[in-house]
Amino acid sequence: MGQLLRASANRGLATDVYYYRDHHGHEVDFVIPVAEKLRLYECKWSEAPDTRVRGFDEITRLVGEGNVLARTLLTPVRGTRTVRGVTIGDTIEWP
Repeated sequence: MGQLLRASANRGLATDVYYYRDHHGHEVDFVIPVAEKLRLYECKWSEAPDTRVRGFDEITRLVGEGNVLARTLLTPVRGTRTVRGVTIGDTIEWP
């Protein structure tokens, strides 16, 4: 998380970055608020990760579909692709 905050600061942005975990084990590695909406990021080592992330589903259920700007799986694979509404890529989109 420290690297994310430094990268944000180096761009002149004051970005808050959060981690989400509830008592049912749903988690999301990085939750970045953008105005009143959220960008969700989960880190995976796999080059072909499962796009069904329970944490994404739980946060979406809590805040509403319209309040989630993006669901992204960060992987070591270069480039991006979208599978079932989840972006799989190697980059974080800064607000």
